[in-house]
This record gives sequence, structure tokens and C-alpha cells, in this order.
Amino acid sequence: MALQGNRERYYETTNSLLDFVLSNREGIPISLAVLYEAVGVRAGLPITLLNVPMHVVCAMEDPGGGGQEAQRWFVDVFGGGRVLDRFEFSQFLQGLGLPGDQFGLEAQAMTPAQCWMRMCRNLLHLHREHAEYGKLKAVALLMAAAAGEGSGKPACQAGGVALLLLPAAANACMALQQHHEAAELLQTLVGGTYQVQQGHAAALHATALRSMLGEIEAAAEAVHPREGQEAVSFVVGQVIRHRRYQYRGVIIGWDPECRASEEWVQQMGVDRLPGGRRQPFYHVLPDPEDRPGQAQTYVAQENVQPEALAAPHAADPGALHPEVGRYFTALAPGGARYLLSDWMRHCFPGG
Repeated sequence: MALQGNRERYYETTNSLLDFVLSNREGIPISLAVLYEAVGVRAGLPITLLNVPMHVVCAMEDPGGGGQEAQRWFVDVFGGGRVLDRFEFSQFLQGLGLPGDQFGLEAQAMTPAQCWMRMCRNLLHLHREHAEYGKLKAVALLMAAAAGEGSGKPACQAGGVALLLLPAAANACMALQQHHEAAELLQTLVGGTYQVQQGHAAALHATALRSMLGEIEAAAEAVHPREGQEAVSFVVGQVIRHRRYQYRGVIIGWDPECRASEEWVQQMGVDRLPGGRRQPFYHVLPDPEDRPGQAQTYVAQENVQPEALAAPHAADPGALHPEVGRYFTALAPGGARYLLSDWMRHCFPGG
């Protein structure tokens, strides 16, 4: 299959989507391990996934026989399919900062549900980092529903995982300006799960959720005035091309400097850019033809260059990205800029 670990673009969402992994021949440890197990089991091999923190691996049980003792082998698919014995795998775990006697060596096989939830958690984190709120909401609601399966209870009363996921979905709703739906989700939590708790704990949880609702409503109303932002060279709605990766896109937001997490900054090498993290950064909807599978990117100003849309894109404003209608009303004459919706003009007066 010639699969390999995608080390250069580890945090792309396509690494968690098996159809893209098969197409691109690249993925992250868990997606590669899933495919390795699927092929191995189809071939009759006793291969399982091990739920090792940070780095899922495969295990294969050798039953022994013929004077040989039973043995467990470990396969690091992300590392090129490297086969490790117990000692080598213990060293591998220590390299991850994990104690070899606690994780991995005697780890139980991961169930399909555990695997699915872990892959969804990866997507949840990435969609949050990339501000892909529509996808974040969908993943969170699916995970919350799955957490309640088999319990005979609705997702809001399933406890545990669901209690973390519904607020995440509510945050996504707020970012998508779906205020009513966000309020309903939070009110469901306050009146559902927490209603069955007793005394002071229930009051604290309900208060925290109401506070959260107030905070995300305030965030949804945030305004980015152009006054005092002379360093921001481009405007919301402007059609651009990425200077390095050459994909087209449209700007849907900007920050006066990089506001991504420290983990993302380090992974993407932001500090190695000439302008570093202190330059403006732009939220961009990329053209799916140029950047398939990635709904939104975060681009340093030094990598932005303006470019007008040519036919046939200019004749079909929605052709650049399927979500442009969420932010804009039409493509301006000349194809170099989209016209902002009323809400976007409120959030970005002056562009």
C-alpha cells in the first residue's frame, strides 16, 4: 500500500479521514494503524490496535509452538511498519515519555468504539484550531450521540464525554451565529443532566454553563475595527493566492498577530518565518480545487498575494468555496473581492 506517516503536515484533518489517507498514501499513527489492522485481519493475522497515548500502534500475537514461547510483537505503522519486540517497544515508549510498564506492553486491544472516538477527538481538536465551526459542531454532536448509545438515555444525560461535547457544539453554534441553537443546547444541559445532581454541585455546574453562554455571546459580537491596524494590509472578502503553496482563497477574517495555539505555532514553524508571529494572520477559505479536504487555513501576511478570480469562477461566485455565501452576498465586479454580508460588515467595519 506504500503508506507513510505525514510528518510535514501532521495536523491536517485529511490525515484522520481514511478515504484521503488511502488517496494521499499518508496519515497519522491511528489512521495508518486502522488500515494496517484491516488488511492484516483480512489476511487472517491476529492484529489488534493498542490504545497507547500520543501514538497508536498495532500488536500481533505469536502463539508460539514447536518449543517457542508465545510472544507479542509491536508494529509502528507510522514509523514505516517497524516491528519491535518487547524490549524495543519499551524503549520506544520511553522515547514518548511514557513508562513502559504502564502503557503499551500489556495494553488491551482498542475496541472499535474507542478507536472511533479517539479519531473523532483528533478531528474535534483540529476543527477548533482551524475555526472550522460547522465541522466542529457536526463531530461534537455525533460524538455526544455515540456516548449515549446503549445507555437508554439522551446524549445530554449520558454523562462523561457527552457533557464535554455539547458545550463544544454550543461554542461552534455561536461562531456560526446560530445563537438560538447554542442557547437550546446549554439549556438542555442545565435542565437535563445537572438537574438530577444534588445541591451545591448542580448549582455550580449550571452557573458555569450560563457564564459560558454569556462569554460566547460576547465573543460572537466581537468587532475588528481597522483604526490603528495599519500593519493589516489586506481586507476581508479579498481574493488571494498563497505565495508558497499557490492555492487560491478568500479572506474571511484577520488577526493583528498570530492567535493560534502555541502547539500550532511550533508545529507550523511560524517563528522561522521572516515576519514571525507578530505579523498579521488571515483566516482564509481555500479553493477546494487547489486545497482539497481543508475547509479553512490560517495564513501569515507575508504569504498572501492578491489575485482576481478569472472565468469561470467569476461567473459563479460560489465556485471558489461552497461556504462563501455564509460570509458574503456577491462577488464584486472584477473578481478581486467579495461583498460582505451585514453581519460581516458589523464584525469587520472597514474590511
